[in-house]
Amino acid sequence: MLRDRPHRIGVMALGVFLSLLVPTCRAEEAWRGDGARLRGHLTLEGDRLRFQTTEGAAIPPDTLTRIRFPQGKPTPCRLGAGRRILLWDGEQITGQIIDLDKDKLRLRTAWTDRLEIPRAAVSSIEALPGWRTILHDDAKAFATQGNPEWKKIGETTTALVLNVDGQEISHPLKTSLSAGRFGVNFRDQAPARGGRWTVDLQFRHGERSRHVTLALSGNGEDFVVDAEGMKGTARKVKQTPGWHRSMVQFGARSLRWTCDDDVLWYNLDEGPGGFLQKVTIRCRQAGGGAAAWTEFCLERAVDEHPKPPTETEQDEVRSLDDDQLFGRILRADRRTLEIEGRFGKRSFPWTTLSGCSFLRPAAPPKEKKRTTVRLYIDSGLRAEPDLLEGVVTALDGQRVVLRHTQLGELSLDRDRVRELRPLPSDAK
Repeated sequence: MLRDRPHRIGVMALGVFLSLLVPTCRAEEAWRGDGARLRGHLTLEGDRLRFQTTEGAAIPPDTLTRIRFPQGKPTPCRLGAGRRILLWDGEQITGQIIDLDKDKLRLRTAWTDRLEIPRAAVSSIEALPGWRTILHDDAKAFATQGNPEWKKIGETTTALVLNVDGQEISHPLKTSLSAGRFGVNFRDQAPARGGRWTVDLQFRHGERSRHVTLALSGNGEDFVVDAEGMKGTARKVKQTPGWHRSMVQFGARSLRWTCDDDVLWYNLDEGPGGFLQKVTIRCRQAGGGAAAWTEFCLERAVDEHPKPPTETEQDEVRSLDDDQLFGRILRADRRTLEIEGRFGKRSFPWTTLSGCSFLRPAAPPKEKKRTTVRLYIDSGLRAEPDLLEGVVTALDGQRVVLRHTQLGELSLDRDRVRELRPLPSDAK
């Protein structure tokens, strides 16, 4: 049932959080073909992988079916409006679209700011399973008070800066939301003692309303979640400098607020008691300081169903209602996609689409694809891992470097790699 989805996801997320409190051994765990499990360490000697058990035995990786990496704590993913990219050979990559043209699809992922994928390699672009984005960084969707400013921070980030008492932005929903999540990135732009900012979600059912509010301060104190009398479990998490991602996820039977990978407050038995109607971010007291906000993303929880058949002779875009439009996809960026067909050219916001598919290109000249391993990678945006195949060219305690036939050299945080599976010789 849809109303149970946030509850189940909340339970899983809480389990992940609690597991981080238990010290773990940094050894890998390997499975042999007969099902036996071995603990040890995976290393790279020359151009060959080597697994050495804790007892000192050297095991050729091609005799193993899988090697699971110890659970690490990678840099938190702070992307909104993620999409799942499917390649023609079955590989999957999750990230945020930068742009698409006739040659390349460019993504931002949890492990690189820019990944270029040949368009000919892309089979489809899909929404994250179980979610549909209804708002992403659209300044026009917010009502403002006190003239807050959008400013460029660094080379690539544009953020809203709140630095005057009473400044605020708010987004009233046109359609009430019963189950979903809201996320935003924030940073103390100019910390000041006494500064206070809030993120407020208003829920309503009939005449009753409830505000669930996260309070941030410029003092480096603990985060504070106020659920207006709703019972829940709060955890002490201290504010630290730099960018963070705040996320609140809600449904009929749960409400959970996190900051990066830390759970701040949760109730897995009771929801907010109504539908989300409004999101407000406010400067309560600047105190001479400022806070920057970006990557606003509001998503609706959905039940998945099989997508309709795809036209094999054209590109295709699909609306949220599974209406299909066929033609040639011309370009896309993080907000819109443009397609041309017998109807002329039409542009669609990603927030109105569930996905798109591409015409399979003519078979290129035969090229030997050298792949020796398949990596299962934590995308930071969905529960299921990303899948990439290639050759490991470097491996140490911090990084795994994979040489990919179409994507080149990919440097991955070792803590993001969940599992490595040696490929059989007929797949190399």
